[in-house]
Amino acid sequence: MRLADGVYRIKNARTKNYVTLLSKYGDLVSSEQVGQNSEEEEWQIKFSDTNEKCTFQNRALGTFAGHDPEERHVRGTETKHVWRIKKVDGNYAIHTGTGAKSWCFENDRFNSQVFLREESPEITYYQWIFEGTGTIEQLPLDVETAHVIRQRRVSHDKLEWEEVTKFLSDRLPRVPGATFMHERACLPGTRATLLKTISEWTMSSDSLYLLTAPAGAGKSTIAHTVASPAQGKGILGGSFFLHRDFNDRRDAHLVINSLAFQLAHFDLEIAKNIRRTLTRDPDLPSSSTVHNKFSGLIVNPVKNSSAVKGPILLVIDDLDALVNGNTTHSNIRQAFLACIAGLEPELPSALKIFMTSRPEPDITLELASFCQCPLGLDTKETQDDLKKYAMNCMTKIARRYKYLGNNWPGSEAILDFVRKACGLFIWIHTVYLFVMQRDAGAWLKVALSPQPLADVESELDKLYTKALLDHPDVSDSVFYDRFQKVVGGIVVLYDPLSSASLDSLLKLSFYSDDIVSSLQSFLYNTGDDTVRFIHPSFPEFLSDHTRCKDDKLRIDKDFQHCELAKACLAKMHEMLRKNICNLDSSQFNSEIVDLDERIKKNISKELQYACQHWAYHLASLSELDTQVYELVKRFLQNDLLYWLEVLSLLQKMTSTLISLDYVQEKLETHSNANAKELDQLVILVHDAKHFVHEFYTPIGQSSMHIYHSALPFTPQQTIFYETYSSKLERNIKILNGPSLQWSTSAHMTMCVGHTSQVTCMAFSPDGSIIVSCAQDSTLRLWDVKYGVAIGKPLKSHTYRYHCYNFTSVAFSPDGSKIVSGSMEKTASVCLWDVKSGAAIGEPLKGHKKGVSCVAFSPDGSKIVSGSVDGSLCLWDAKSDATIGEPLNGHSDDIMCVAFSSDSSKFVSGSYNRLVCLWDADSGAVIGKPIICHSDMVRCVAFCPDGLKFVSCSDDRTLCLWDGKSGAAIGKPLTGHSGEIYYVVFSPDGSQIVSGSEDNTLRLWDGKFGVAIGEPLKGHSGKVYCIAFSPDGSKFVSGSEDKTLCIWNAKSGITIRALNGHRGSIRCVAYSPDGSKIVSGSDDSALCIWNCNPSTANTEVLNYQSYVDKIKISPDGLVIVSILADGTLNLWDAVLGVAIGKPMIGHSASIPFNAVVFSHDSLKIVSGSYDTTLRLWNAKSGVAIGESLNGHSDLVNCIAFSPDDSKFVSGSYDKSLCLWDAKSGAAIGEPLTGHSTGIDSVQFSPDGTKIASRAKNTVCLWDSISGAAIGELLTGSIEIPISSTYLAFSSDGLHVTIGKSLMWNVSTLSLLTADQAKHAKFPYSTSQSQNFQFHETRWLVDNSGHIICWIPFANTGGNARTAYCDGIFCIGGHNDQFTIIDISNVINRHTVGARP
Repeated sequence: MRLADGVYRIKNARTKNYVTLLSKYGDLVSSEQVGQNSEEEEWQIKFSDTNEKCTFQNRALGTFAGHDPEERHVRGTETKHVWRIKKVDGNYAIHTGTGAKSWCFENDRFNSQVFLREESPEITYYQWIFEGTGTIEQLPLDVETAHVIRQRRVSHDKLEWEEVTKFLSDRLPRVPGATFMHERACLPGTRATLLKTISEWTMSSDSLYLLTAPAGAGKSTIAHTVASPAQGKGILGGSFFLHRDFNDRRDAHLVINSLAFQLAHFDLEIAKNIRRTLTRDPDLPSSSTVHNKFSGLIVNPVKNSSAVKGPILLVIDDLDALVNGNTTHSNIRQAFLACIAGLEPELPSALKIFMTSRPEPDITLELASFCQCPLGLDTKETQDDLKKYAMNCMTKIARRYKYLGNNWPGSEAILDFVRKACGLFIWIHTVYLFVMQRDAGAWLKVALSPQPLADVESELDKLYTKALLDHPDVSDSVFYDRFQKVVGGIVVLYDPLSSASLDSLLKLSFYSDDIVSSLQSFLYNTGDDTVRFIHPSFPEFLSDHTRCKDDKLRIDKDFQHCELAKACLAKMHEMLRKNICNLDSSQFNSEIVDLDERIKKNISKELQYACQHWAYHLASLSELDTQVYELVKRFLQNDLLYWLEVLSLLQKMTSTLISLDYVQEKLETHSNANAKELDQLVILVHDAKHFVHEFYTPIGQSSMHIYHSALPFTPQQTIFYETYSSKLERNIKILNGPSLQWSTSAHMTMCVGHTSQVTCMAFSPDGSIIVSCAQDSTLRLWDVKYGVAIGKPLKSHTYRYHCYNFTSVAFSPDGSKIVSGSMEKTASVCLWDVKSGAAIGEPLKGHKKGVSCVAFSPDGSKIVSGSVDGSLCLWDAKSDATIGEPLNGHSDDIMCVAFSSDSSKFVSGSYNRLVCLWDADSGAVIGKPIICHSDMVRCVAFCPDGLKFVSCSDDRTLCLWDGKSGAAIGKPLTGHSGEIYYVVFSPDGSQIVSGSEDNTLRLWDGKFGVAIGEPLKGHSGKVYCIAFSPDGSKFVSGSEDKTLCIWNAKSGITIRALNGHRGSIRCVAYSPDGSKIVSGSDDSALCIWNCNPSTANTEVLNYQSYVDKIKISPDGLVIVSILADGTLNLWDAVLGVAIGKPMIGHSASIPFNAVVFSHDSLKIVSGSYDTTLRLWNAKSGVAIGESLNGHSDLVNCIAFSPDDSKFVSGSYDKSLCLWDAKSGAAIGEPLTGHSTGIDSVQFSPDGTKIASRAKNTVCLWDSISGAAIGELLTGSIEIPISSTYLAFSSDGLHVTIGKSLMWNVSTLSLLTADQAKHAKFPYSTSQSQNFQFHETRWLVDNSGHIICWIPFANTGGNARTAYCDGIFCIGGHNDQFTIIDISNVINRHTVGARP
C-alpha cells in the first residue's frame, strides 16, 4: 500500500509498541499507553513527490522527529527533518538515507528509546507498521499553532491529573504537615531587603540559594515568608520544613518524595514524567540512593517538561536537621548535600531551590560555590526588625493585661529587648511566652535586669535559667523529679509522643501534661497532641553541662536513655502478643483492607515507639546495668518474634538488623553476668540475625508467616528454634527433615555505612580489607573478618577530595595504597594510605573532566586512569607524577581500562565504540584502533596469559582481540539479546563469562570464542557484575533482581542463590583465597558472604543431578523425584524418608522424559531419552524385568489403562506401543499414523480406546486390536491448555486438546460451541496446578491464599512441583527436594477455583 499524507500511529512490527514523544524536545520512546489513542502517539506525515522522503510532526506537541548528527537517538526538534521510508516484507523501515541508519527500539520495554542503528532494516526490530487515524487537514501545520491542540485537551486534564496523582499517592511515601504556613511568615515590613534579594534571585540564572544563621535567628520564619508569596504567584513547586522532633521530617528520602509529590500537583506534565519514572523503576521510592531519587523524581521530570517556562521554587528549611533517623552508622545528610551540589549543573534553569540552615561546616563547605547569605545578627535592618517584633509581642501582652496601658513597656524597654536578644528572635519570643503567663510588669523587669552583654548563646542560657528557676514549683523537690522524668524523657525521644503516650510508656504516677502545661515557654502540644520543644536550642541547653549549671535541671542523656530503654522493654513485654492484630495468615499485609484500623486498635503509639526505638536507646548507653540486662534477656527469650510481627505490620523491618547489631554489641561488652548465660544470649542474637536475614522477605510481606513459614524452616538444633518452637504454627510440616543448623556456606554479614549506591569495591591482596566507594561521595574501609568499618570515611583534613560521586577504586598489589577515581574534575584521581586512611599528597591532576575508571598495574609501578573527557593518563605510582602527556586516542568518554598480567600493556574501551591497546611504558597506541562494535564499549578484560583480551558492548556482542597487535580475532560473538554489561576471563583463560541486560549469562570458549551451551538462566533481572573464584571452579553474578547466583564454571549449573540485598547488585568480588564473596548494592550496603571452602568440593559434585520432575502416587503415599542424570528416588510421603536406593535402570546419565504411576499406586513406568521403558515396583523401587524395547527415539509419554492391565507409550519416532503391565511384554506391533512425534497419550474411561496427540492432530485407536479409528482429527488451535494437553470426557464420549478443539468420539466430528458447553471433562484435585509457586518463593493456591514461603535452600533453582492430597513436593538444582504436608492449611480454606 502506498502511504499518503495523513495522520498515523507508528507501531513496531516486533514489539507491537507505539512511538510516542516524551515532551516537546524529548526523546521518541515506546508508549506506555500501548496504543490508547493518546495524541502523543499520533504523527502527521507529509511526503515529498517521490513518496520516499517525508517529515514526522507530533500531533500533540507540534515538534518534529529529528536527531542531532552527534547523537544516536531520535528526539523532538523545532526544525523539520527529512526521513526516508522503504517498504520491507509488507512493513516499512525509516532511515536517514545517508549512512543508512534506521529507526529501532532499544529493547522490548515501555519507554524504550528510538535509536538509530546501522544494522539491516530487514530485522523486525527495524520494521514499522503505519496505522492511519486521520487526514492532514486535522493537524496544525507548525509548532506555533501546536497550543491549539493542547487547548482541546484541557477538559481532560482534571481527570488525568486525578489519575496521575492517585498513582503517585500510592507509590510515594511522604510526610504530611511539613509544608509552609502563611501564619508563620514575617511581620509585614520586616526583612524587606533580604526578601527583595531572594525574589531577584528567583529570576536569575543561579539555581541554589542558602540562607545561614544561628538557631533562633528567624530562618524558618523567612522560609515561610519566601514560600507564601511564591504560592500566590503560582511559582511554588513545593516546600519542606525539617524538624528535629520528628524523625520523618529529618529523613532526606521523605524530603525528596514529599517535594516530588508537590511538584506533581504543580504541573501535569511534570506529574506524568514522575509517573513515567516510577513505572520504569518502581523500586525508586524505597531506594537508599539519594542521588538517583533526587534526579529521577525532581530534576529529570522538570527538565523533560516542555510546558514549564517561568521559575519553579522549592523551599527546604533547616537543612542541619537532616540525619538518617536512628542509624548512627551512616550520614544521610552528607549524601543529600553531595547530591544537591553534584546535580546543580544538571538542574533545569527553571528550577530554583531555596534552603536555610545553621552555619555548620559540612553544609557551608559542600554548598560553598553557590549563593550563600549569612543572616547578619547585628545589622541595622536586623535590629529594626527585632524592634518591630518586640513591639508586636508587647502589644499583645498589653492587650491581655489592660492595666499596663497602651504605652507599656516604653521605648527604653523595647531597646533593652533588642540589645539583650543579640540578634535572636527566639530570645524575644521566649521572653514573650515567659512574661505572658505571669505578672507582666514585674517579670519583664526580671527578664531585662541589667547585666553585661554577652554572646548570643550565653544570653539565651541566662534567659532559660531564669525562666526555669521562676517556675512556681521550683522550691518543691517533687517538681524536679517530675521535670527530670518528663522533660528528660522528651529530650532523648527519637520520635515525639503525646502526653498520654508518654505517661503510659514511662508508667508515670502523675500526668505529664501538668508539667508540659506549666512550661509553655519551652514546650507545646501540636495538633496531633504530640509534645515538642518550641525551639531546639532549649534541649541543647539542658543536656550540655557547660551551659546548664543547675544539677537539678540539667538532663543526663545517658541516664534518660537508660530509663527509656527499660520503659520500652517493659512495655513490649507487657503488650506484645502473638497475632496482635488478629490477622488471617492467608493474606499479605498489603491485602488487609482494614489493617490501619487494626493497628490503631491493637498497637498503641507508645508500643509502636517501643518496638521501633528500644535498641537505639540501648545503643546510646555507655554500659548495661543489671536491670537493663535482665530486661534484654527476657525480651530475647520471650518477645522477639512478637516484636518482629509488629515491625512487619508497621513496615519498619529495615530497623531489625540494626537493632540486633546494637544488642549483640552491648552483650559482647557486658561483663557483669554469668559467662555461660551471656554466651547463650549472644548465640541467640546471632541466630536471630540469621533468622531475619533468611526470612526477611516473607516476614516483611506477611507478619503471620513468622509462625507459618519462617519457624517451620528454621534449623531445629539452633538455640533460636529451641527457644521459640512452642510458637510454631502446625499448619505446615516439613516431612523430609528440615535443616539442623544454619548454613555456614552462605552466611552473610551486612556492612552498613554508606548512604547511597555502592558503585565499586575491591579486596586487599591479603583478603583482610575491603575498600568500597559510593555515590554518597565517601570511600570506606572494612574489616573482612568482622564486617565492621575501619575508622571513618577516607577524607583529607585539608582538601575536600571527591565531593562528587566515586566511580572506581583499586588496591595496589602490595596492599599499602588505594587509588580512587571520581567525577570531581579538580580531584579526579586520589591516592590513599591504607594503614592511616590519610590522603597521600594532593590529588593527581591531568584530566580536564571527571574520571570514570582507574587501575593499578600488576607490578604496582603504574596507575592508569580514564576520563569522560576522552583522555587517559599514566601515572608513576611511586612519585605520583604523570608519565608523559594525556593519551588521546578516543573521542568520547572512557568507559573501562585493564592492564595485562605482565604490566606491559593496557587496554581501554570508550563510548565512541573504540577499543585501544596501549604500550604501558611509552604510552603509544599499539596497532590501529578498529571499530569492532556498533555501540558503546562497557567492559574490557585481559586473558591471564596476556595473549588476548575481550570487550563487551551495548550492541549485544563481544569481541576477541590479539593481545600483542590489538587486531580483532574473528567476527563479533553473538548470543545475547540485550546490552552486555560485564565480561571476565577465568583464572586459567579457558573460559569467558558475560552478563547481559537480557537477564542471562553466557559461557564462551576462551581460546576460540565460541559459545558453550545455552544461555545461563538464574536471574530475573539484568546481570550487572561477575567474578570468578580464584581456582576457576565457580563464578558469581550479581543482578538487578537483588540476588547473587553462584554457578559451576564447568557445567553452568546454578549452585545456589544468595539473598540479602534490598537493591540491585552493582559489584561483586571473590576474596583472594576464595573463602568469601563481597557484593555492593543500590541499597547502600555491602554483604560479605562466607563461601565455606571446606565444603566447596562437595558442592560442585553431581551438577546434573537436579530434580527434573516430581510425581505423587494416586494414593498419596509415595513420591518419586526424577533427576536429570537418569535416576529416580522414591520417598515415603508420610514419614518424608527415602525408600530404598536410587532407581537406576536406563542408560547412565540419560535423563527420563516420562514417569507414570499405575492407578493402584503399585507400579511405576519410566520412559527415557535412550528409547527404552522400565517397569518398577512402586513400593520397593525394584525393577520388574528387563528394559522394554519397542521405540527407536525418545519415549515422550505414557498412560496406564483404567484397570492397570496394560499401558501405552508414545515416542518421537511417531509411533505408539502397547504393553502388558504384568509381564512387560509388547502387545502387537507399534501403532503408526502420525506424521510427527507423539506428545501425549490417554486411555478412555472404559479402557476401550486410546487417544494420541501430535501437535494439533489427534488419532483414536482401539485398545484391543490396536487399529486406528477413522482418520486423523485436525483443527486450528486458538487457546490450547498446553502443548501436550489431551483428555477424554468423564463419560468417554468426547476428546479434547484445548478449549476450542473438542471432538465427538463416535462421529469424529468437531463439537460446536454449544455442544462443547455440555461436554463433561474431568478436573483432578490431585495435580500441582491447584497451586502456584511464584518466583518470589511464595506458594499460593489458585484463589490467591498464601500457603507458605519456601527458602531457596529447600528447593534449589528452577524448581519443579507436585501436589496430592495435602502433600506438596518441590525440588530443583543440586537434588534439593522438600516434602511438605500442607493438609492443615487446605482444611482451613478451600483450594481455589478451577482454572
